[in-house]
Amino acid sequence: ARVKAEKVQEERKRHFAHKAKKHSISAYSKATTLGQALMNKELKEKFRRHLVTEFSVENLMFYEKVSVFENRFRDELPVLREVNEAAARIYADFLMDDSIYQVNLPANIVHVVDNILSDCIPGFDGVQFITQSSKLILSGNERAVPLDIFEACKQNIYDLMERDSYSRFRVGMITTLQRMERESSEMHEV
Repeated sequence: ARVKAEKVQEERKRHFAHKAKKHSISAYSKATTLGQALMNKELKEKFRRHLVTEFSVENLMFYEKVSVFENRFRDELPVLREVNEAAARIYADFLMDDSIYQVNLPANIVHVVDNILSDCIPGFDGVQFITQSSKLILSGNERAVPLDIFEACKQNIYDLMERDSYSRFRVGMITTLQRMERESSEMHEV
């Protein structure tokens, strides 16, 4: 029994030492900004899980959808229907009142997007768009929605995440890693 207990103790030491080494504080402290964390797949996923616990994962979802929208149409000759439907989908999912993933933005910023959509897609109605299976009924008077339509929204959400959620996430990660390193060193002393 004593040999087994020593083996278990040794395995725990290796486990905690490996975890502390793998996730060293310096590795996470390099990601000092949200932008740096979003470029790291592992950190981005950990941040996403953190946002779920804070009930604000829709902020990251919105940020990612807008980034995809901007990048998707930037390098190709956009098809009017595809650009407008993609913009309308983002609006319907994230900006419309009572939308499924409504993000918290100042009304004046959302109003600007409303106006641009109405100018580019005469008669646009977000509720009607949703009920028609995300297809726009085009009249022939449409213009392509500008690719930067969501830029102010995206920046506002990024600033919100960096200031609030990411700062709490970062403190929590560093605290957890410090605890793991402390437990690892305590295990080595035993």
